[in-house]
Amino acid sequence: MGQVVSYLESITDSITSANPKLSKCQVAVLAGLKIADEFHKLRQEYQYLDQLLKEAR
Repeated sequence: MGQVVSYLESITDSITSANPKLSKCQVAVLAGLKIADEFHKLRQEYQYLDQLLKEAR
């Protein structure tokens, strides 16, 4: 759980540093969008690699 907290803090700190006038709510929404985008990209990569593995068998 500590790694997740550290990861989230790094994202929110990065957003806050780049945009110091944002509210905590805005930072949280942007962090959520960034994490969702990363998840979506990783899921696409996983599906691609899974398909390659199936074709190789």
